[in-house]
Amino acid sequence: MYGYGAGPQDWLLMLAMMAVMTVLTVVAVVAIVRAVRGDSGPTEARQALDYRYASGEVSTEEYRERMEQLSKR
Repeated sequence: MYGYGAGPQDWLLMLAMMAVMTVLTVVAVVAIVRAVRGDSGPTEARQALDYRYASGEVSTEEYRERMEQLSKR
């Protein structure tokens, strides 16, 4: 009767493959969503504001206020 039906090792292998496929699907969807959104990091405006704050051109209060305005957009 060898070769008929699925043994415990077959079920474990199927479950492992389903888990791998689920993880790969989630990773692919996240990558596609990030690519479509264009969410690749800080914008040029934020980089300029960070630079101005680091060089002392902008006070902490003004920096926080402008960062809040940038985050609303």
